[in-house]
Amino acid sequence: MSNEKDVAKKVAVNIKLLRGNATQKEFAEKLGVSPQAVSEWENAKKIPRMGIIEKLSMMYNVPKSFILGEEQHYAFGVDAKTGNIVPRLDNEEIVSTINDLLDLPDEALCEVRYLIELVKNKYKKD
Repeated sequence: MSNEKDVAKKVAVNIKLLRGNATQKEFAEKLGVSPQAVSEWENAKKIPRMGIIEKLSMMYNVPKSFILGEEQHYAFGVDAKTGNIVPRLDNEEIVSTINDLLDLPDEALCEVRYLIELVKNKYKKD
């Protein structure tokens, strides 16, 4: 029984994190549920149905395992501009990704460089 309570507590924290600055009512409307349901989730009284977990996963581009508290919080952060939950890469993942890019043809590398510039400009601090 305590396992279900532990899961409910983890889910509560993660739902609050996903909700961000939105009100419970706004968040509930996005999900097609009542504000009371959101309150019950955030107070660890209930756990959302799997359909809601899947919807949250798709809406916020996070794995269901994150919402259920199975993944560590350090693997995700909040984007300062959008407030969205985003995966964080560790240095090993970045190096691995760069190494993967080295196998691409020159034309693909030009596209990657262009995309990197777009992302850098998007997130450049004003």
